[in-house]
Amino acid sequence: MASASSRQFKDLLQNHYFAGVKKFSSAAQAAKEINSDVATVTRDRIKKLVSPSALQDAVMVLVSALYFKGLWLTPFDMTVKGPFLTASGNKQVDMMKLRTRVPYVKMPHFDAISLPYTDKNYVMLILRPLTRNMAAVSRLKDSLDILDVAEIMKQMSRRPVQISMPRFKINTNYQLTRSMSQLGIRKIFTPQADFGNIADEPLAVSNIIHKVFMEVTEKGTEAAGAGAVIFVLTSASVQPPPIQFKADRPFFAIVWNKKHKINLFSAYMGSPPVYD
Repeated sequence: MASASSRQFKDLLQNHYFAGVKKFSSAAQAAKEINSDVATVTRDRIKKLVSPSALQDAVMVLVSALYFKGLWLTPFDMTVKGPFLTASGNKQVDMMKLRTRVPYVKMPHFDAISLPYTDKNYVMLILRPLTRNMAAVSRLKDSLDILDVAEIMKQMSRRPVQISMPRFKINTNYQLTRSMSQLGIRKIFTPQADFGNIADEPLAVSNIIHKVFMEVTEKGTEAAGAGAVIFVLTSASVQPPPIQFKADRPFFAIVWNKKHKINLFSAYMGSPPVYD
């Protein structure tokens, strides 16, 4: 019987996130249905989020998926080949060009523009190191965790800008267990994890999977993301190896009726027969 906390969690999913709860009879069935649902939400941009082997010992999986497609308010009007700096030097890529007025800000180590979509609730914020070298790129990358995007947006003002940026497509996946541990999120992966608000049994996270698709072109942006948090029973995660019980010596066998506590049959096997 479900506890009050697990029922509240189910109600929260349904009422606030419009999400449901499904039960599966096997890892293969779970993987098939999860992947099907994720493919539907992401318009087939992410077709395989989890595999049956990843769910082999799972007792619960939290899955989320997101899809976005936005057209630029002002599309790029030209594409030419141009150099793009990489760790191994410059490479020639397709560079989209546009002259327009957009929000812009210059900070001590980088500058940024905000590109609006036709739905003005959405923008793409692009941050660029002020100096064109890999040391500046690394400095900006290392500072991303502490950047206040809201503050950056607040400091922007509309300016005439000649924009040049590459077309690109990203299709990648991440196993986030190690990354989360490095960030200090460790308890959820141990038997000491406490998920009492969402489950009736003691659980721990065995894996966190995240897949991302993004394509930026002259017309706009298409992006999809999906993630799965896989839970296992903590008793299973610390279970000792099975006892080796090999009946390779004389033994007794009893057929027992538990309800009536009756010994129905007893047998002693001292020398098993040899079959042709």
